Amino acid sequence: MHRGPPERPAPVIRPVLPSASRSRPKLTRPPACDGDILIGTEPASYRENFQAVQFTVQTDPLSSPFYRRPVGLDSHPRVMFDEGTPEAELIIEWIGGGGT
Repeated sequence: MHRGPPERPAPVIRPVLPSASRSRPKLTRPPACDGDILIGTEPASYRENFQAVQFTVQTDPLSSPFYRRPVGLDSHPRVMFDEGTPEAELIIEWIGGGGT
């Protein structure tokens, strides 16, 4: 007969799954445009991608984490592109235009 405290069952370890709000952006084929004007409505995935990053986008592009992290100004695992590149300028332009 065992006289010590009762044995506890081993803890159950469950994997941590990413939440839906932190999922990766979906890549889709660009919609048809006439110059800078969208023909028709934007794909639902575009709106979902915007909503997924909206909390990191600020009104000032140069202080926005959405700009600062990929160019290596803030904590990020790697520099995705340098400041002044067309990619960085596109993000500045997009944020400066209200993210539209």
